[in-house]
Amino acid sequence: MYLGYLEWRQASCCYLSELGEHKTLELIKERIKETPNGYIYFDEYMDMSLYSSKGYFNSGLVRSSKEGDFLTSPEVSEYFGKTIAKWIDNKFDLPTLNILELGAGSGSLSKSINDSAIDTALNFYFIEKSDTAIKSLTNLFPKSFVSKTTQEPSFSGLKDLIVIGNEILDNVPCSVATIDDGKWKEKAIKLLDDNLEYCLVEPRQNVSDWLRINFKDEQPDFEVEVQINAEIYIQDVIQRFSPLAILLFDYGYLKEDRAAKPYKSLLRTYKDHHVGPDPLLNPGLTDITYDINFSSMSRAIDSAIYQKKIITQYEFLYENGLNDDVEALTRRRSEVEGLDLVKTNSDLLSIKTISDKSGLGSFYVIEATRE
Repeated sequence: MYLGYLEWRQASCCYLSELGEHKTLELIKERIKETPNGYIYFDEYMDMSLYSSKGYFNSGLVRSSKEGDFLTSPEVSEYFGKTIAKWIDNKFDLPTLNILELGAGSGSLSKSINDSAIDTALNFYFIEKSDTAIKSLTNLFPKSFVSKTTQEPSFSGLKDLIVIGNEILDNVPCSVATIDDGKWKEKAIKLLDDNLEYCLVEPRQNVSDWLRINFKDEQPDFEVEVQINAEIYIQDVIQRFSPLAILLFDYGYLKEDRAAKPYKSLLRTYKDHHVGPDPLLNPGLTDITYDINFSSMSRAIDSAIYQKKIITQYEFLYENGLNDDVEALTRRRSEVEGLDLVKTNSDLLSIKTISDKSGLGSFYVIEATRE
């Protein structure tokens, strides 16, 4: 029976996804079998699930899209990027600036920044590990450099640089620790009857050090996402590029607020725009993510070099002129009709979505600028 193009494409994508899941799972099993202790740590598992050759971010779709598994603020509203452009224009009195976007994904954030009418000329550079997203970025910014790592030679010597990251930290593989019988243990993954299973092992030294700094003598009754790799990643960016400023958006919490959250674990997966199953199920087919500890992340940025503040996304957007856009669109709504009215109402709804205090507006922002 003949399959129409859409049905064929859907069937092909399903087959490729299942193939990717199978290969990712086999890679993970092989890695576990190769280890002397018979297990791998959770951050190793997360890295393979997301970034291996057949992992989640290399499986054929730009994941931060309507056709993918989740949308971030830049995909929801162009006014997210427009407001960041205002922040850039108001903060820096330079004729030209270089923008380095971390984990740029679809490229929608930099596109909306670039499309904004500001006085500063902007050059864009990107770090992105997903092969699929790199193709999208190359189409949007054919003259810009895109690299999978910070070690790209084309990035060396960049001056007057601003680093921006939106929902990138939560995809940097984390370790997981928990209190067991009064002592810290680290979560690992082993094989039991050829199936993936969690196990608890003695923490690695760097994990123990991080826990001691962040929790001292506390023994929390929840699992802790140990965010060493995300902190090292940002520190590496700072060391290599000495940026004028760093702007990081993500969902997360302040350390003093963690205990009040009603969840034992802040790890979760996403699939088809919904929360997915346990991270050990369907490796390579689901996004694995976690809430960022903004208290520890802020400490990773040297206070002797950067003036830092942590605010909510809602506060950032309205501190940097989003209300002017709301007022202008509200006036415009009474002056237009037809498709223009539809577009204006859509813009207002998108602004409400990215600034909703119980949704995207509750995300945190680290704003760090050189003293």
